[in-house]
Amino acid sequence: MGVAILQLQLILLVLVLLLNIQGSDAVQQFIVQKYKYGVSIKVSVNSSVEYIFEHDDTQKLWNDDPTRPDSGSPARVHVVSSEATRNNPIFITARQQKGILSWQLPVVIDDKEMDHLSRTLCPNKNYFITDSSESIQNHTIINVYTSSDIDIVFSLEINLVENFYLFTGENHATVVSPSTPQVFFYAFGDNVTRNDDNLQSVTTKTNAREKKTVVLRFDSDDDLCMLISIQNASCPIFDTENDIMFEGFYETVTRRGGITISSSRFPLGFYLVLVVKTSDEVCTGFSQNSSVAQFTNFFDFESQPYDVPIVDTRKDSNALRMKNVQILIQPSISYGEYWLATMSALIAIIIVYIIFLSGLCFYKFKPFKLEEVDHQDPINNENIVENNLLITSSVVQSNPQSVTNPNCNSSIISLGSPESCGKIYLNQLCTRNCKDIKRQSGLYLWHLITIAIFYGLPVIQLVITYQRVLNNSGNQDLCYYNFLCAHPVGLLSDFNHVFSNFGYVLLGALFIFFTWRKHKQFQDAVFEQSYGIPPHHGLFYAMGVALIMEGVLSASYHVCPNHSNFQFDTSFMYIMAVLCMVKIYQTRHPDINARAHSTFSMLAGAILICLFGVLYPNFYFWLFFTILHVGMCLLMTFQIYYMGQWKFNFCCCSGYKCGDICHPIYRSRCILVVIANLCNWGLAFWGLYHHSKDFATHLLYVFLMNLALHLAFYITMKVANGERPPIYTWLLLVTAMITWGGALFFFFSPSTSWALTPAESRTFNTPCKLLNFYDYHDIWHMLSAAAMFFSFMLLLTLDDDIMHKPHSKIPVF
Repeated sequence: MGVAILQLQLILLVLVLLLNIQGSDAVQQFIVQKYKYGVSIKVSVNSSVEYIFEHDDTQKLWNDDPTRPDSGSPARVHVVSSEATRNNPIFITARQQKGILSWQLPVVIDDKEMDHLSRTLCPNKNYFITDSSESIQNHTIINVYTSSDIDIVFSLEINLVENFYLFTGENHATVVSPSTPQVFFYAFGDNVTRNDDNLQSVTTKTNAREKKTVVLRFDSDDDLCMLISIQNASCPIFDTENDIMFEGFYETVTRRGGITISSSRFPLGFYLVLVVKTSDEVCTGFSQNSSVAQFTNFFDFESQPYDVPIVDTRKDSNALRMKNVQILIQPSISYGEYWLATMSALIAIIIVYIIFLSGLCFYKFKPFKLEEVDHQDPINNENIVENNLLITSSVVQSNPQSVTNPNCNSSIISLGSPESCGKIYLNQLCTRNCKDIKRQSGLYLWHLITIAIFYGLPVIQLVITYQRVLNNSGNQDLCYYNFLCAHPVGLLSDFNHVFSNFGYVLLGALFIFFTWRKHKQFQDAVFEQSYGIPPHHGLFYAMGVALIMEGVLSASYHVCPNHSNFQFDTSFMYIMAVLCMVKIYQTRHPDINARAHSTFSMLAGAILICLFGVLYPNFYFWLFFTILHVGMCLLMTFQIYYMGQWKFNFCCCSGYKCGDICHPIYRSRCILVVIANLCNWGLAFWGLYHHSKDFATHLLYVFLMNLALHLAFYITMKVANGERPPIYTWLLLVTAMITWGGALFFFFSPSTSWALTPAESRTFNTPCKLLNFYDYHDIWHMLSAAAMFFSFMLLLTLDDDIMHKPHSKIPVF
């Protein structure tokens, strides 16, 4: 009995299902309607009606003319519906001979709804066809349906894209939005023929290099964030914000952008896809903690890029996200221009080699007559050592020490007493054995070589990994190139910015050669102990190695420049600046010197501070650095003024009259420290006021400014004391000033900025300025390398005029 009831229930269930299926078939309607290109159709659809739109074959089309270069252009589907909602969307399906695509309306991207969409269909000829003789049906069938029970009105228009193909040297304007991406196609070829609307033939001939590589440039008059994708000539085309990064190369752009495309990567040509993002956060970055902004606003500080508020794009209508874009494709340079640019730079360096080596061969030292040492001088090394008058950087005496001065009435004077005449000579500050000085100086070289090896090898490994990731992922936002002047060679995407650093390496090697020659020329221990400036050849060797490493690391940085590896480009700049300052100071203070390990420990601390400045460039960090900067200035003021022989005492005025502070003992050093403090304080508070994200460059300014002050003071005091550097030293000074001026001009004309987002950095991109190969930053590399070389040669020869003068007649300042 139970089994019979169960069978009866199953039969009734099957009957109900059959009735429902028959009923649904009775109400479901399929309406087939013809469409013509360029004609809008407005109908309504619901769950019981599905529209099928087929092309009217009676319409004659320009697209079917095989003689036109733009024949076979794809169709573009445009659908609008203000009644479709997220709960009741309408679905659009485009069926082609070899593929099918579908969308829904409203378009929902990042929780934002748009009531219209436009999509460019993939050309049928780019779908895979097994038989070349197989016919291609180029017209598309469109299906529109919905699950809504109520009628939803929509309008449909299908057009043929007339400007689908891009041509070399022609500007192309278009309008893009999040729901209406644009797609174009470019084919590499020897001859590109284009017919305009009047069917007038225009032929653009391209040479062999144009066939291989082209440069795409994008310009816009607004800051809306846009994604640009370069995709292979195959279907489907990824043209939405969510999938555009799945194929080829892509990058973010606001006002300007560019990219270099090679036919080796896209032999069949490429699709150019443009789509505007629904939010500008990717292009502008995120705002920082609001408490920081409130704190800085309280002190009326300027807002920085990371404090710029992000506009709430949820409140924007889609009409406000329409972006006007200008597209221009230009041929890249030829192989001959590659060779011309690279060989011209090499020839310039060879000329520098020839000039300096020729001067070395033809220049002969004038016969100097050694001045006799005054043996009646009451001052001698034994007196100084016995009285413990001098200290090194590792020992600080408790009380101001006394040194003798031959120009004073008394034989012993106190460096810190107001009664001293303040005139000191080199023999009073050069008591150590010459071999000890050379050994301490040589430690700079070996410390630097060790640092270079352990620092340089991981850097090279890292940037090679960056380049591989860039090539494999296609994400052009990884590296901050000047995309309008980036010439690829092999695996390198930006060969010219890597190659332009060769000047550092070659000129660094030349400077090491000159240092070696001077080192070998004067090796008389007796002579060095009593005449001229005590040798510090180890420092000069270290400066040459640092110049070479600057070229190596700068080239490594430019393989893939970005926010994470900017320190590669500046670390050895810091080292060179500090080494030069140490050398200038040790010239007249050979015993009061900073040891190598102390100097490099200080540099390690500076780079550590730089690390935090790059990662956390907020107001609090800048406040901390400003306090540290001013404190270090005050510490160095006492160290330089009293030549390391001082001790802090709360009763610092004891033993002095109140008016003595206005009458400094060492007026020359007092002028130096006053000017240096004013400049450093000004730079410190300028940095605090702006608190830029580019802290690494600000720290470089600090080092370079202090180096310039030290050098200017040294040369001024040298001349004021009656010393006359040789003519070639003055020529080096003038040449260094000219090259530094030119280098700084190009340095302050940036073509990128890693402190901004990749899209914002591209707004600084500029075309090549020299030989169609080098931009301003490349010129900065070459001029700054020359400027550093001339500056190093200036320091090497600055005291050649007193090399035969006894220590007792060389003043200290």
